[in-house]
This record gives sequence, structure tokens and C-alpha cells, in this order.
Amino acid sequence: MKAILLPTEANESMNATFETARVFASFFASRIEGIDLAADLQFMLTGDLAEPLSAVMLEQQSSESRHMARQLFESFFATAQLGGATAAWREGVHATDGDLGAVARVYDITVLGRPGQGVKSARMASLEAALFESGRAILVAPPVPAATMCNHVMIAWNHSTETARAVAMANDVLARAKKITILTVEGSTIIGPTGDDLAAHLRLRGLAVDAVTVKPTPRGSGDTILSEARERSCDLLIKGAYTQSRLRQMFFGGATSHILAHTAVPVFMAN
Repeated sequence: MKAILLPTEANESMNATFETARVFASFFASRIEGIDLAADLQFMLTGDLAEPLSAVMLEQQSSESRHMARQLFESFFATAQLGGATAAWREGVHATDGDLGAVARVYDITVLGRPGQGVKSARMASLEAALFESGRAILVAPPVPAATMCNHVMIAWNHSTETARAVAMANDVLARAKKITILTVEGSTIIGPTGDDLAAHLRLRGLAVDAVTVKPTPRGSGDTILSEARERSCDLLIKGAYTQSRLRQMFFGGATSHILAHTAVPVFMAN
């Protein structure tokens, strides 16, 4: 986990995202690289109409966005306690939601804020671009940053390929964890190795691992996972993203959608 991408923009959760990246980087003596992130905005609303933005207006807005993003990044990390980590702005890189995934492909992980519905919230489009187009893991920062990370790591295990991939990408994280809990929610799994199977293989590395299976709460598996993480004082959650399709989760809900909307702990996620 030596190379961390930190897309930066003026959203309401940016400071929490900075702090989450700082804490995470301190465990691995990582290099954090900041870039400017902007929405794919080609239209502006005027009254009840959407009018295309002119090339001049787009360039002006882009220039202002780049300046603001760099200022935010450098202001935070100028005084941040980084330990053995470093932080630097990456010159000449400007990403929109659509091409963020391509930029992220050469990094070990991308840190993004928990998406919300407000105009000033972190966007789901940014998160999904990094998650689906980078081939790498993402770290979702909660609105209130965690003071610690990797003390007690929870793996939300549902036997799936997506979660297996997330666990594999998190090997460096697991190696530094003081305690690991593998959580399986009854009725929310597919055919595959059990939590006990995963625990047995992680113990071969000398890791402190427990496997537990719990019944779901009335609000479903996503709520159960977050409730268990809170009750067990976990400071990082590892989760495979969208074992069910995104479309199905949009209409019917699902663990990934619930966690992305409500998590209060950092989430290490891969698809």
C-alpha cells in the first residue's frame, strides 16, 4: 500500500477524507498523491432549462476547480502529522468522474469520501468509477474520520468472488491488524467457502482471526454488518462490492448500497 491516490475537490467531506488517507498512509509509509477531481459537468441550469456550458466557461470553471483543489490539499498536508508517509500534489492531472478509474489504475488504493445526496456531497459517480474501472481497491472515508485503523479489522464475508478479491487486495492491511473478525450474516451468502474456511487460511500467516455468524437485523445484512462493526469496536471494514448487481440494489437495496450510505467506519472495498 505504498501509492495512494487522493482525488480532491471542494466537498463537505473533504477534510474527513484527507484525515482518513493520512491515518491509513501512516501504517504503510505511503506516498499520497493528490489530484483535482471534478464532476462531468457540461450543462448548467438556467431557470427551468439546461443550457450547454461554453468552452470558455468550462475552462474557467476547470481552472478554478484545479486551483481550489490544490489549495485544499496543500493546506491540510502542510501541517499534517504523516509519520513516515509523504504527500504531494500531482502536477498536470485533472480527472472527471468518467476518467478517474483510468487514473487510479497505477495506484494501490484510492481514498474517497462517503457519497451523499447533497450538492456539496462526495459523489457516487466518482466512487463507482474508481471501484469498477481501476481494477484496484478503494477506501471509503466516513464523515467523521477514525482516530485509528487496523486495530480491529472486520471482513464482511459472504463467500463471494468480490469479497475474496477484496481480502486478497487487503493482505498488507490484514498483516498489520491486531485482531480480525470474519463476519457472516445468515441468509446473505452464496455457495462458497465459509468464514471458518477463510479464518483457517488466514491463521496460516500467524494472524489473530475469529469467525462468527450472526442473524440479520430487520433492516437487512448491510445494517447488520455496520451494527456488528460498531458493537465490536472495529475500526476498518473489508467488503466486496455489489455481489448483487448495481441495478438490483438501486431498486431493492443491498448490503453494499446500505454500507455506502451509512457507514461510520472506513471501508476497504473492491469489486
